[in-house]
Amino acid sequence: MKNEIENIEMILEKLIVLFEEFDLTKWKEAYKNILLCLQEDPEYAKYQLRINFGGMGSFNDLILHRDGIALIEENDYLNELREKLYNYLT
Repeated sequence: MKNEIENIEMILEKLIVLFEEFDLTKWKEAYKNILLCLQEDPEYAKYQLRINFGGMGSFNDLILHRDGIALIEENDYLNELREKLYNYLT
């Protein structure tokens, strides 16, 4: 379990950096809060992460872009992190 939590933490830290780079303040702050919660209550934090994957405007819908142009490399990296995170949550 501890190794799983550490892996989730590493993914969240990478996502937070990515969110900061693209000025995605809402996502950055939400994931910082979940990162803090992960140490105190891992099951609740994982639940919070899981619910981010569903519904309109969800984490699955997030596309990185500049000036209205989707960024392929950055989105590939985001998708890689998203997939790794999802695998730890299911």
